[in-house]
Amino acid sequence: MLLTLALAKAEGVRCVCWYQFHDSVLGMPQAADPDNVEYHYGLMNRDLSPKPSLLAYATAARTLDQAAFRGQLTFADPQTFGLWFDIPTGPAVVLWNRADGYLLNTAGQRTDWHFPAPEVWVDPWPTKTTVVVAATTSVQQVDAVGQVRQIPVTGGNVTLTLDGAPRIYYGLTPRTDSQGHHTLTGTRTRRPNRSTTGDHR
Repeated sequence: MLLTLALAKAEGVRCVCWYQFHDSVLGMPQAADPDNVEYHYGLMNRDLSPKPSLLAYATAARTLDQAAFRGQLTFADPQTFGLWFDIPTGPAVVLWNRADGYLLNTAGQRTDWHFPAPEVWVDPWPTKTTVVVAATTSVQQVDAVGQVRQIPVTGGNVTLTLDGAPRIYYGLTPRTDSQGHHTLTGTRTRRPNRSTTGDHR
């Protein structure tokens, strides 16, 4: 959700319609069938309790509503990606890494459309890529569901841990080089580490 909306903003999309707001089948809302795939498209459950996707929608709205896209960030590591936005309080940078590809639930044989979805509070990405970036003040990290963490600066640098989940960072300093490429000041990437256990957050 967060990555989709960030990419849409970067591409100049002005309006996004979500189908549909809560789990149901639009044509017959009083006879929704849990085995119908449309039943699960909502941002909210059937009882109108929020899904994690609604929290991600809110996180994207808070960040991107008044944002102006400045450019795509480039890194020496081709699997690290970033989007640079300017918001009223300064730069907001969305970063992620695709060392694990795009799909995590490919193990086992599928017999139908049902598949296990990872619990939102458990980190399913096994590979962690460390990126060291120059910074002068502490950096704020916001994950897709809006959880905030302060990352301290040590020796003029901040250490970020990236994986397939996009995160928003405040306090970083994007720059544009003489060739027009956008990057982060003083970026260094360390060898990825693969985790053998989930990170419960």
